[in-house]
Amino acid sequence: MSILRRCLAYELKYRRYVIGGLVAIVAGIGADLIPPLLIRATIDRVLVGHDLEALGPLALGLVAAAGLGCVCAYCQALMVECSAQSAIRDIRQDLHGSLQRLSIGFFDRTPSGQTIALATSDVDQLRRFLGFAVFELTRGLLSFIGVLVICIQLHPGLAALSLAPAPVMVWVSARYAHRARPLFADIRTRVAEMTARLQEGLAGTRVVRCYLQEEREVARFLHSAQRLREGHVEAARLMSFYLPLLQLFSALGTGVVLAYGGTLAMQGKLSVGSLVAFMAYQARLNWPVRMAGFAVSLAEQAITAGQRVFGIIDQPSEVEDARDAVDLDTVRGEVEFDDVSFSYDGRLPALEHVSFRVPAGSRVALLGPTGSGKSTLMALLMRFYDPTGGRVLVDGVDVRNVRQASLRSHMAAVLQDSMLFGDTIRGNIAFGRPNAGDEEIARAAELAQVSGFVGELEKGFDTELGERGAGLSGGQRQRVALARALVTDPAILILDDCTSSVDAATEQAIQAGLDEAMAGRTTFVIGQRPSTLRQADLILVFDGGRLVEMGTHDELAARSGLYREVLEASGTTADGRGAP
Repeated sequence: MSILRRCLAYELKYRRYVIGGLVAIVAGIGADLIPPLLIRATIDRVLVGHDLEALGPLALGLVAAAGLGCVCAYCQALMVECSAQSAIRDIRQDLHGSLQRLSIGFFDRTPSGQTIALATSDVDQLRRFLGFAVFELTRGLLSFIGVLVICIQLHPGLAALSLAPAPVMVWVSARYAHRARPLFADIRTRVAEMTARLQEGLAGTRVVRCYLQEEREVARFLHSAQRLREGHVEAARLMSFYLPLLQLFSALGTGVVLAYGGTLAMQGKLSVGSLVAFMAYQARLNWPVRMAGFAVSLAEQAITAGQRVFGIIDQPSEVEDARDAVDLDTVRGEVEFDDVSFSYDGRLPALEHVSFRVPAGSRVALLGPTGSGKSTLMALLMRFYDPTGGRVLVDGVDVRNVRQASLRSHMAAVLQDSMLFGDTIRGNIAFGRPNAGDEEIARAAELAQVSGFVGELEKGFDTELGERGAGLSGGQRQRVALARALVTDPAILILDDCTSSVDAATEQAIQAGLDEAMAGRTTFVIGQRPSTLRQADLILVFDGGRLVEMGTHDELAARSGLYREVLEASGTTADGRGAP
């Protein structure tokens, strides 16, 4: 119930819609309760009593009640949808805000497809509960009370008899709810699995086609879709058993009331009009109980979905700002790793006892085989993770004592996988600094060698890009990402093999721009190109998560170590020239 109360708290923030919906419900119930009384009067006064003058007003009354019911139904639907959609918007906002706040480790462990399913399917399940179940349960309860009061006034004995099936119907509804909850939880899991499979297949469509695995991917998705189908069929089987059972008990109650009421009418103890009106109210009396079964089903699904949604909203980030965290107004760019160790899973080390110091304004090259810890080192510097041991310091301040926003405002990173957004080229370059002027954008584009190909586009910097920068080549995307980093004017710049997709001539032009951009700022470059290594003030060589060598190009090339092995393997001599 705590999940449902929390959902309702979101909806109750919009009281005007909720109150408007309740007023419409009450008025609609009143309009719905009038027709059986008018029918009773028509039978007893007109058909039996031959009072033809009463026929016209009674007929107009029925029409008026129907018209009022239509107006109330319209108002109820509008108010209910406004309140539910407003509440769901706030839930989506809180969920998205939490996803933006959670540490990178969460996304390392959670497939993006599951997150998408949670933000769409699960949230929509909460909308169905808030937009239908809540108000229908309220309407059913108020209608039940109103009908019961009128039935008691018509004939107390018949009213008591009509309530006889209610306890059994309540038990059936409770039994259904108990059995349905694990089924709906399993369905939500299968929806997430299928969405994850779909997202993965779409993201890797080029790889799939390259290796002729279309049929395999179709089969894998079909398996997920089949599992989801089986879950829905099982839930439908359960519902198709219990809901008709509720209708059966309702019909039995109606049959008993009809038999007893008919006997009373034949004995003259109850008018025919009253019996007809009572049977009409009997149907209205059973309807809320039957509807409760459906509403309970929606509530069970909402509980399952809400546990997942609010579980994300409430999940604490693994990387939090300290209460006394400070802002860094200015950053010189001095970086120090003091005996830093880190593990992603708490078991296998990604970095072990790494220590080094980089003076402000230095150019640092990181070298090592794949998985040696280079990217992990930069992730710790930007505080995407916190080290499991040791300290990371910027200008002598432990980054755990600095507000994350303040820390990252002085940094920029260009990754090998250059992620661009569905926006203009101008918007992508100014992503980290939305208020950047045209001159600043143009300057960053010039340094990153973006201006050349942008000038050939019809709309220039206002050219719209597709998802993930579709419309540009890999090298063009890397250059736009580089311009995006440079326009922020960071004190610390991180380049992760950011020119791997460009040709040699373009790389030389970019390198000239980078030489100018790197002046006066601390730069970390991940890559093994000889030109990068020769120009570095400091080279850090990693292997198996350990810092195995550290020094300048000349110093390391003169030693018999991993650095020299890498040079020789790439066909480069100690002086940085290509081997004959």
